[in-house]
Amino acid sequence: MAKTVLRLNAGNDNNGNPRRVILFFDEHGVEQYAVDEGYGNLTDICKPIEPVTYLGTFDTTVKQYKELLKRYEGRAMPIGCGL
Repeated sequence: MAKTVLRLNAGNDNNGNPRRVILFFDEHGVEQYAVDEGYGNLTDICKPIEPVTYLGTFDTTVKQYKELLKRYEGRAMPIGCGL
């Protein structure tokens, strides 16, 4: 079950759309899932798994943002990882 989350911010695309990804980690610090925050918000996404430890928001590159989303594309979100 994901208990720790952090947000990576790759800024906005040319149309002004946010490029933010939320990473979920289990109690051992192993990455469990990544989800595009889009126009949602961290609180709503994490509500199903509260309480969680939020590590903060960190800048990232567009390349890393896309790679993280591609890594989990088409996979079912593990139970307890939000949404």
